[in-house]
Amino acid sequence: MPAVSVIMPVYNAERYLEQSIGSVLRQSFQDWELILVNDGSKDRSEEICRSFAGQDQRIIVLSQKNAGPNKAVLNGLRHAEGRYVMFLDADDWYDSEMIRILYQSAVFHQADGVMGGYQKVSPEGVLLERPLLTPEAVYEKEDIENQILKPFYETEADIYRRWSAPRWDKVYRTSVLIKAFEDVDITMTLGEDLAMNLSFLHYASRVVTLKDCWLYNYRVLDQSAAHGYSEALERKNQSLAINIDILAAKQGYTFAARPLMEDNNTLGLLFDLSQTKGLTFRERAAISKRLIGRLHNKGKAAKVLLYRDFPGKGALQKLYRRIRDR
Repeated sequence: MPAVSVIMPVYNAERYLEQSIGSVLRQSFQDWELILVNDGSKDRSEEICRSFAGQDQRIIVLSQKNAGPNKAVLNGLRHAEGRYVMFLDADDWYDSEMIRILYQSAVFHQADGVMGGYQKVSPEGVLLERPLLTPEAVYEKEDIENQILKPFYETEADIYRRWSAPRWDKVYRTSVLIKAFEDVDITMTLGEDLAMNLSFLHYASRVVTLKDCWLYNYRVLDQSAAHGYSEALERKNQSLAINIDILAAKQGYTFAARPLMEDNNTLGLLFDLSQTKGLTFRERAAISKRLIGRLHNKGKAAKVLLYRDFPGKGALQKLYRRIRDR
């Protein structure tokens, strides 16, 4: 039985698979299994996965009809034999020490979960930024409730203050994560990682955050970003708030911060709208007016200006990051 199961959902990722799978093969810690879940890829992804599996018995390939990353994750989790589980997206890669550092920290602290950090890189692998700044901390059950979950649901609607939304910068105790998925709507197509982490934190007894531990390389690709505003994306944002509200009730919280989440989602849609091509001025203005009209806090509409280019904006952003990262 391996110490760690690494689960990788795969969908049309032939371009990056050799690097992502190779980053697991090159880990300094070698007691792992890699579960590749082919989610109905139409390119050579499955062929590449099976080629690697033929060379290393620790690599397992599962195939399913295209059902989305959440169901691929759950499929992999059901087959995981490791005491702990980690995740890797098919277009990203691990630092060679990632599994060792996160796993050994989990064992040392007897923790249900450990969060490292991640860095954003360009399609060519050039470092863009390290967006997550967290203190080194150990959160016991009461701390998880009072410092992470309660503030999220009641005042902040922001998990990034002390934890993070992605699944791939962490190691989880497998048994706890399986339990957590019982409360997650796996049909979600937006915010599914956030829901998974909120549910996991609810069941976890102790979690750890590591400082300055940028071991996960997140590749920023056009196809992984929003393609601009659409009514479908707007509906997904609305469903996300509803799903988190339902999850809060299951955990015994009142999602008092829901208006704040809805406003943040609306601001995100306004940003997507600013990046959308092919709309007339009148169409863009009508959508913008409707979205701004949905804001609970009308003062936030001023943040829309941040999405527009102006002289010196890039320099101001760099100055802000330098000050923040000190």
